[in-house]
Amino acid sequence: MTFFFDGDWYDTPIFERTALPPGFELTGPAIIEQLDSTTVVPPNTVASIDEWKNIRIRIVQTGGEA
Repeated sequence: MTFFFDGDWYDTPIFERTALPPGFELTGPAIIEQLDSTTVVPPNTVASIDEWKNIRIRIVQTGGEA
Protein backbone atom coordinates (compact mmCIF):
# COMPACT_ATOMS: atom_id res chain seq x y z
CA MET A 1 0.00 0.00 0.00
CA THR A 2 1.01 3.62 -0.36
CA PHE A 3 0.65 6.09 2.51
CA PHE A 4 1.32 9.83 2.93
CA PHE A 5 3.89 10.84 5.58
CA ASP A 6 5.49 14.28 6.04
CA GLY A 7 4.53 15.57 2.59
CA ASP A 8 5.61 12.48 0.60
CA TRP A 9 4.05 9.22 -0.55
CA TYR A 10 5.73 5.99 0.64
CA ASP A 11 5.25 2.36 -0.28
CA THR A 12 4.31 0.98 3.12
CA PRO A 13 4.16 -2.71 4.05
CA ILE A 14 1.51 -3.94 6.47
CA PHE A 15 2.41 -6.56 9.09
CA GLU A 16 0.21 -8.74 11.33
CA ARG A 17 1.51 -8.26 14.88
CA THR A 18 0.81 -11.82 16.01
CA ALA A 19 3.13 -13.08 13.23
CA LEU A 20 6.13 -11.00 14.40
CA PRO A 21 8.53 -13.02 16.59
CA PRO A 22 10.71 -11.61 19.37
CA GLY A 23 13.85 -10.09 17.85
CA PHE A 24 12.08 -9.07 14.62
CA GLU A 25 13.06 -5.60 13.42
CA LEU A 26 11.72 -3.41 10.62
CA THR A 27 12.50 0.04 9.27
CA GLY A 28 9.62 2.47 8.75
CA PRO A 29 7.45 3.33 7.16
CA ALA A 30 5.28 0.38 8.07
CA ILE A 31 1.90 -0.45 9.59
CA ILE A 32 1.51 -3.13 12.27
CA GLU A 33 -2.07 -4.36 12.68
CA GLN A 34 -3.67 -6.45 15.39
CA LEU A 35 -7.21 -7.23 16.46
CA ASP A 36 -7.68 -4.19 18.74
CA SER A 37 -5.19 -1.60 17.45
CA THR A 38 -2.95 -0.36 14.65
CA THR A 39 0.61 0.89 15.13
CA VAL A 40 2.10 3.34 12.63
CA VAL A 41 5.87 3.14 12.21
CA PRO A 42 6.81 6.43 10.49
CA PRO A 43 9.75 6.95 8.14
CA ASN A 44 13.14 7.37 9.86
CA THR A 45 12.19 5.02 12.67
CA VAL A 46 12.94 1.39 13.48
CA ALA A 47 10.46 -0.89 15.23
CA SER A 48 11.57 -4.02 17.02
CA ILE A 49 9.75 -6.75 18.92
CA ASP A 50 11.24 -7.40 22.36
CA GLU A 51 11.29 -10.67 24.31
CA TRP A 52 7.80 -9.94 25.77
CA LYS A 53 6.44 -9.12 22.27
CA ASN A 54 6.21 -5.36 22.98
CA ILE A 55 6.75 -3.07 19.99
CA ARG A 56 9.67 -0.71 20.63
CA ILE A 57 10.08 2.19 18.19
CA ARG A 58 13.22 4.32 18.02
CA ILE A 59 14.01 7.36 15.89
CA VAL A 60 16.90 6.99 13.46
CA GLN A 61 19.24 10.00 13.42
CA THR A 62 19.05 11.59 9.97
CA GLY A 63 21.38 14.55 10.46
CA GLY A 64 18.49 17.03 10.56
CA GLU A 65 16.57 18.44 13.47
CA ALA A 66 14.78 15.97 15.72
